[in-house]
Amino acid sequence: TVTYEESGLEMVGVPAGQGKTDFAKFVDALKEINYSGWLAYEMCSPLVGGGGEANLDRCAKETLDYMNGLI
Repeated sequence: TVTYEESGLEMVGVPAGQGKTDFAKFVDALKEINYSGWLAYEMCSPLVGGGGEANLDRCAKETLDYMNGLI
């Protein structure tokens, strides 16, 4: 999820559920059309916390946990 922060960065990436994107509404729409495929998460913007392996792992796990809670 890319969100805008007052930190001086134009855009920063945060785990899903921590930005401004309404993923609950998105997942509800997928359920409504009986979608049963894969969802993908890309970390391609500068991340809050930097691009180190531990932070990438943390962001991926937080996103997975959040999305699993919606599904």
